[in-house]
Amino acid sequence: MNENPKIKYIGYYDIFKEKALKRNYSMAATKKMDYITESLLLSGFKVEIISASEYVDPDAPFTSQQQVKLSDDVELILPPNFGAKRKWIRFVRHHITLLWLLVYLLKNCKKYETILVYHSCSYMAVINLAKCLKKLDVILEIEEQYGMVWKSFENQKEQEKKYLKKYRNGCIVVSEVLEEMLEAKNAIVSYGNYSVYQGTIAPKGIGDTINMIYTGSIDTVKGSAFMAIELMEFLPANYVLTITGYIARDDRELFYSSIESMNKKLKRNAVNYRGVLNDDEYSNLLKSADMALNPQKEGEFGQYLFPSKLLVYLSYNIPVVSTKGESIVKSKVAPLIKFAEEFSPMSMAKAILSVDFKSRVDSRLFLEQMSVDFRKQLKKRIQNVGS
Repeated sequence: MNENPKIKYIGYYDIFKEKALKRNYSMAATKKMDYITESLLLSGFKVEIISASEYVDPDAPFTSQQQVKLSDDVELILPPNFGAKRKWIRFVRHHITLLWLLVYLLKNCKKYETILVYHSCSYMAVINLAKCLKKLDVILEIEEQYGMVWKSFENQKEQEKKYLKKYRNGCIVVSEVLEEMLEAKNAIVSYGNYSVYQGTIAPKGIGDTINMIYTGSIDTVKGSAFMAIELMEFLPANYVLTITGYIARDDRELFYSSIESMNKKLKRNAVNYRGVLNDDEYSNLLKSADMALNPQKEGEFGQYLFPSKLLVYLSYNIPVVSTKGESIVKSKVAPLIKFAEEFSPMSMAKAILSVDFKSRVDSRLFLEQMSVDFRKQLKKRIQNVGS
């Protein structure tokens, strides 16, 4: 019997273990990688995740290369690494890690092999060199063009543009808007994790109280959580709002005073803050929610990045009210979302009051079909090497 083919998946990845040394990685990126890994498994592949993550703890001892079995068909490869207190040592360590990644790929990849790469500016040169020497077929997973969002030197921005242009055809992108911006051909659009909650969910909007939620980052730059608080003034007394997420340090005092002022003005506990929740707490909150809010400012950052939390809301069949971010409006899930006309408290409140709970279809069915379609596209892309 032929063994299932193995796909190498490069990205900053780690698994949380109590008392284990922590490496640098993004939780959002890791969850996206988990979903794509699961999609590959369901399509009949095995997966080898190759992570160039380095230790966060500056006092971490030296450890050799690690090979961690995550399941029967998924293996995680971690580089040899050590803690680094000084900037120049971190610089040297980073380049040692990149050299390790290059050597690993050259040693373990076959010529013309297809590999999946989560886009990161830090190892662009390594991927380019490995592709050149081994004639690799690279499927680049692009969540954002970092030079458009974060502060970068002009030469770094230009290098990234050239890199994305080289790998844009047949890539995986996070939105249709990003696909258009890159002028990518045969791209696969994947907004995020399409997995759905399989348990029973009570009907929405049937109780005396309408429980609304806002989850995510809380700061004055994006202003989303503050907008959610402000719109409560324009809603009936049976609407309540729960906010969760990390508060930017400089905005904590203003955030707490905004909640206190609104509750005092409305003479009721209209808004409450639950802090940063663990997975079980977050799941329970989602199951109890009647509606989710996404008041997102227009702008360069939100133009082509699809907010992954919208998929989480829809995976629990929660009605979503959002402002008209371009990536959301042009997405396939747009018909499931109620849009406000403007980024203003009154406009958001008007959209909230127009939500029809009775005529909604179960958004989980929609996401399940999107997941099936994504797996088919990804499998076809892998099997059509060089497309």
